Amino acid sequence: MKKGIFAILIFLLYNFTIFACTIAVISGKATTDGRPIIFKTRDERDEYRQEVKYYPPTGDEKYGHMSVVKWGLNNNPIFPDVINGAGINETGFMITNTTVYSNLLAESINSNMPLLNYAIPRCKTLEDFENILGNWHKIKNVSTISGNFAVVDANGKAAIYEINKTSPILTKIRWEKFSADDAYDENGNFLGFVVRTNDNQFSPYTGGSAREERANEILKKLALNNNINQKTIMRELSRDVCGDVEKVNIKELKEEGITIDEELENKDIYNFYTEECISRYNTNFAFVGRGIKKGEDKRLITMWVNLGEPSVGIFTPFFPLSKKVPLYAWADELPEENNVNIIDENSSSIMNNLIATKGELAVYDNLEVGLGPLGLTVTEGIDRTINYAKTLEIQDFVFPVEDIIIDETEKFLDMLREQSNIINSNLLYRFSDYAIRYAYDNYNMIDSDKPNEYRQWDFTYYAAP
Repeated sequence: MKKGIFAILIFLLYNFTIFACTIAVISGKATTDGRPIIFKTRDERDEYRQEVKYYPPTGDEKYGHMSVVKWGLNNNPIFPDVINGAGINETGFMITNTTVYSNLLAESINSNMPLLNYAIPRCKTLEDFENILGNWHKIKNVSTISGNFAVVDANGKAAIYEINKTSPILTKIRWEKFSADDAYDENGNFLGFVVRTNDNQFSPYTGGSAREERANEILKKLALNNNINQKTIMRELSRDVCGDVEKVNIKELKEEGITIDEELENKDIYNFYTEECISRYNTNFAFVGRGIKKGEDKRLITMWVNLGEPSVGIFTPFFPLSKKVPLYAWADELPEENNVNIIDENSSSIMNNLIATKGELAVYDNLEVGLGPLGLTVTEGIDRTINYAKTLEIQDFVFPVEDIIIDETEKFLDMLREQSNIINSNLLYRFSDYAIRYAYDNYNMIDSDKPNEYRQWDFTYYAAP
């Protein structure tokens, strides 16, 4: 028993100091197509394994949902079995969060993840979520909470909630709502977005302030140029490796006899320090949820996921209303020919593993897979710097493939908007499955002898199931 308690404490010490993420919500009034967006990049030190799963409703739950997840500790009384990074339920309710750090005692019973896991199968509107916040002290009666929650609801309302509860019993949650519809800059210009990282008004911690400032800077530029949409969020925000910050070639400078201090060292194009970037050394997925305009079919709500360090990964679409996730997004490995046994023994996925090996290993010096605390599989000793030159090289290959996927997805959705009678879960699933297989096959050709000969896109809309 004592050994078990000690193990849990070690796990808590290890984990409750590493969930450092960036989230945002964007009003449909601020996007170029009128559709709201929710965004997240998850930063979690040494854990690269992520997968996409669909969860049908159980018990008193109302709605099925599709989420980006990793596994927690099975049947552990404190830590959830499923660490839900971000997700969308079948009404179109989208939710994600970040941890706001307080102290170890409070973190040990922090119910950020239980709240997210409880809300996503039960909420349709912001009001539903707020009702849960008002009753959380009864629902989870021995817990603290400290976090920021980003929510876009089935009606397109978008807001971030700053949440806090330091006493584990009796007291209600303190929270404040920040609506994207009410977001203006200091000059009165409508921005239409809200960003948070790992601090809020209830906590003295400010460790995420540089990333929050960076994300605000990127989104404000997009907003003032009327250029916020799903693609610019994927490219400009989720993949930001501080692209407009000066970078230098240290080797050449040393040959010229220039003295190299720490500040200059951190600007090395082959070893660029990423601590204050959105896509950085410990970022392990990016999520972009895109809602619908009023009157559109909710079945076309789209969840874009980049299952790897975003700067070198690739986004593919998922449809929560398909109620099924492609094999490449959740299975550990491809089954051998004629073998129907599909392995899913950890939080990784076929696409995730490919990005980690071909992409991340190419741009980080010491990404090594090994055993961490409690035998959990983690990524040990990950480098805080990135080979920026190699990153750009990979992006030169990945972006044209992703352009095809984005363009073909939009054509597909446009067709379905015109012919809603043909929409069904199987068609949505087959398209998502084709898109991730297309991404995998092309991504797998990085560094091949013919790196620019992309596979032709040939999805057939009306093929038999």
